[in-house]
Order: sequence, then C-alpha cells, then structure tokens
Amino acid sequence: MVWEDSGESKKGHEAVRAFVRAGGVMRQGKGDHVNIKMPSGAIITLPWSKELKIGLLTAAIKKAGLTEEEFLALTLNGVLKMEFTVVIQKAEEGGFWAEVPALPGCYSQGETVEETLENIREAIEGHVEALRQEGQGVPPEEDLIIGRVRVSEGVA
Repeated sequence: MVWEDSGESKKGHEAVRAFVRAGGVMRQGKGDHVNIKMPSGAIITLPWSKELKIGLLTAAIKKAGLTEEEFLALTLNGVLKMEFTVVIQKAEEGGFWAEVPALPGCYSQGETVEETLENIREAIEGHVEALRQEGQGVPPEEDLIIGRVRVSEGVA
C-alpha cells in the first residue's frame, strides 16, 4: 500500500528569489515564465506562479552551479522542501513500519499510519542531516513506480 504525505510544495517565485539571492538577475520571460541570468552566464527559465516539480528544481539548481545545500540556504530559513516516496507496511505484531527507497537504511515505525508518517518524516530529516554531516550528497529520488499486479489464485 502506498501512502502519500501531503507535504507543502513551493511556487516558482520562491525558487526565483533564491536564485536572485545567489546573484542572478531576473527578467520577465514569456507568459508566466521568468528568466534568471546567473553570474556564471547560465540562463534559467522557470514558471513564476506554478508549483515546481522536484526534478525541474533539481535540474535548475545544477544549471545554476549551486549545490542543494547552497540553494536551501538561499531560501527563507531553508523552507523549500524535498519530497520522498515512503512505503508503509503492516507489522506482523500490529502497527506499521516505513522505509524510504531513495534513502537506503532510513526506517521508522508507528502504531497508526499517521504516527508512522510523522515518525518517518523525522527519520528522513535526521538521515539527510547525517548524510550532509558526512559530506555525502542527498541521493536524488529515481523515478519510482509502485503498482499492484493481480494473479490468479491457482498460480501460488
């Protein structure tokens, strides 16, 4: 069973402001888009009012020549959130346990799904902090597709 944590996403204008804090110069683009010329000469074009996809934001940060840590430091109090897929399973003895496929070794548990989500969020934050303290980057979440397949009962 897959549960989705309804985390807060950020609009383009919040990311644009972070790129401007990094020395970028903003110019109006076409429609809802804004162009940012970075000090390196790289030009990044982003939608201003739409919620940004994680992959899009990651690519823009890389194009700007910034690390995720540098970019997060440029957002207001580092409030731009990362998003991870969490897989929650029922525990045999009751309750639930969760894992994060993009962060091998990151696990938590809880008595309810809600408690498990709260606990895994805390575990993710601690895991990411530990990776950064060790000088390791946060691995990007690969395109993960979780689905269900139905087979006939006689197959097993």
